[in-house]
Order: sequence, then C-alpha cells, then structure tokens
Amino acid sequence: MKKLLLALFTTVFTNAVMAQTTFEGFYGQIATGYENNTVKSGTSNDNVGTTFTNPSVSSGVAPLVIGAGYNFNVSPKYTLGLGVDYSLFSTNSGTITSITSTPNVLPNTAYTKVSNRYNIYVTPGYVIDETKLAYIKVGYSNQKVEDFATPDNVSLGSANVSGYILGIGYKQMICGGIYAFGEANYMNYSNGTLIYREAGGYNFFTNKGSSAYNALVGLGYKF
Repeated sequence: MKKLLLALFTTVFTNAVMAQTTFEGFYGQIATGYENNTVKSGTSNDNVGTTFTNPSVSSGVAPLVIGAGYNFNVSPKYTLGLGVDYSLFSTNSGTITSITSTPNVLPNTAYTKVSNRYNIYVTPGYVIDETKLAYIKVGYSNQKVEDFATPDNVSLGSANVSGYILGIGYKQMICGGIYAFGEANYMNYSNGTLIYREAGGYNFFTNKGSSAYNALVGLGYKF
C-alpha cells in the first residue's frame, strides 16, 4: 500500500510540475522602439458659425512603456495572461492648419499632444518550448488628447478617449527570470470632444479622433 501511495503521489507531483511553464507567474517589464501616432481628420466649430476642417497628421516617436501582469498556466502548451502597461512619454503631432468654411476667417494652426496612455489586456499564449512564448494581446486602451494653438502654445481643450488595443508578441527567456521580448501593437480610439472657452464668450468645439501603432523591444523579469 505504501508503494502504491508513493507511486500515486509521484505521478501527481510529476504531472503538476510538467504542467507548469517557465512563464507562469508575475512579471514586470520595460520596452522602447518606434511608435506612430495619428490624429485623424475632423471638424471644429465656433459659436459664430464657422466650421474648421482639420486634416489628418501623423508623427513618430521613441516610446518608453512599462508593464506588469500575471501569466496563468492553462495546459502544458497554453497560457493566459492578464496585464497592464503605461506609456511614460507624451508626443506631439505635427502642426495642423485647418480649412475654414468662411472665406474671411483665418484658419487655425494647432498641434495635438497625446499623453497618459494606459492599456489593460489579456494575452493568450502558446508555449513553443521551455524558454519561448508566443502570444496575442487584446484589450482596452485609454489616452489623453489635448490641442494647443501655435505659436503661443495656449491649450484649446483636452479629452480622455477610450478604445482598444490589438497586438502580437514573443518572449524569450535569457537566464533565471530575465527574458527579452518583442511586440507589435495597434490602438484605435473613439472621438473626443475638446471644448475651449474664452472669457469673452468665444466657444470652440473640436471632434478629435486618434490611433497609434508601435513596434517594441524590451526586457522583463518573471518573479
């Protein structure tokens, strides 16, 4: 009986160990690379009946993104992760020159600042082998957009906009809990309404859409 119990315990323990993966557990990471942010074309209106048409404009930046999460083991070949990341740097679009509906009204010149982006997501993963993990990323994204008039850099209103993130990634264990990783992500956001009010009663309303994509490389640690 003792031998039978010992064999049963050994089998259960061995299966439990084999079911675990190198990537299961808490992790923290940091990444940089290339990111492109697009402020989509839209319209602005003031309270005297002038419509301003704003063209799309894009800008590139080297981001710095920190993240953390937890990977659960689903089976020996599959994981499911929950994660969050935050972009430490803000970025400015190129100068936007609007087209006015009223011939005698001067067009507005402005730029848009994108900041405070965070993502919350799930990452279903496939365990290639003990040190390699491929995964996809699906989740919620939020960022702040704010317009500034040029050349005096006066804020023309801001809004927090929400959307989604889609991505793919790959992790490679290096030694201990240290791993390298690469990701490609796309983010798209709903329109935000930016409202600017002057003391003299001049009101300005802007519908602002935005999107972004990036390619990241970084290092992380699995605890």
